[in-house]
Amino acid sequence: MENIKIDRVLKIKLLILALPFCINAAELKEKKETPSALETRINEYRSACLREHLIPDLAKLVQEYDPIKNEWECERTLTGHEHDISSVCALPGNKLASASKDKTIKIWDLNSNQCVATLEGHTDLINSICLLPKNKLASASWDQTIKIWDLTSHKCIYTLKGHNHRVHSICALSENKLASGDSDNKIKIWDLVSHKCMATLKGHKDCAYSVCLLPGNKLASASWDQTIKIWDLNSGDCEQTLKDHKGGVYSVCVLPGNRLASNSIDGTIKIWDLASHKCISTLEGLYSTVYSICLLSGNKLAAASFDKTIKILDLASHKCIATLKGHDSLVSSLCLLSENKLASGSFDNSIKIWSNQAMSLDLPDEEFIKFKHEQESWLTQPVSKQKESGCIIS
Repeated sequence: MENIKIDRVLKIKLLILALPFCINAAELKEKKETPSALETRINEYRSACLREHLIPDLAKLVQEYDPIKNEWECERTLTGHEHDISSVCALPGNKLASASKDKTIKIWDLNSNQCVATLEGHTDLINSICLLPKNKLASASWDQTIKIWDLTSHKCIYTLKGHNHRVHSICALSENKLASGDSDNKIKIWDLVSHKCMATLKGHKDCAYSVCLLPGNKLASASWDQTIKIWDLNSGDCEQTLKDHKGGVYSVCVLPGNRLASNSIDGTIKIWDLASHKCISTLEGLYSTVYSICLLSGNKLAAASFDKTIKILDLASHKCIATLKGHDSLVSSLCLLSENKLASGSFDNSIKIWSNQAMSLDLPDEEFIKFKHEQESWLTQPVSKQKESGCIIS
């Protein structure tokens, strides 16, 4: 997205011209105006600007002034952690979990905006948390352990030991399996029944910073060695190595349509086709390194940035359509709470809940809902005995 510079007078002219067409989410509800009608009004605004010859190419600039941009709002801020927030995770029952460098996990009731429990037990910062089936939560720490917590009692029910270095990332693979990546370049597969490491996947040349479950019993891992590896969990083999980033890869996120998104310190987000294992598009011009990404409905992606903002990206146009501002330090983690609500954790020690009320007027995104159901099914599908034993390779 090219940065267009215009002088102050031109900005004022543009804003004055836009006033008759700009409406906020509250007015949209009051007037019962459909999103398509709103789009028509925005197009009228663009045409009027072009008639007035205000700028040579309005399409590149209009995002900065689009009424849609302002429909994302921070509706509340949760505070209580004493250090940077490293990870946030949506929980059932309108609750949220947050992990911090203060070595604790907090459970928040989003109805009351109160912290209802603080989980303590790790002896170093917690870098990642993920929800497990049967109302459990897993946490990965720099103390080289993974703890499994019961979300009813808020107690640690067991600790997985086997990593010899800091654990950076975790993700659930099935009802009884978990993957974790560490700073020793390894990924471990855990059996949550026996509490033992079933396999150690080796191949990265630097820290395994993020892991993500893929369809077909596969795993994606992002590394500081600038690559993403696709692993077959039946055999434990690396099926493919995706190379195109020019810096360490912070995280990966699975997308509908057999695609994968990745963000890197090189300042780009890349979209990969998992069938061909090729990069099919690159989102550039984000003006800041992206730390974390999260899939939204409507074929959109949220990107948590070092510049203290969250950018909403349209995957069809490859453009930034909104910038959410409010945090006082880099935004480290994102999670979707509902189709129009997003949670963000930041190094300013706070969590913010963002909402887009205009999205609630749209028809449900059927493709997105179907994909989320498919993701849930990956965790609950029965595993055959052959597959169960296939990945014991350590």
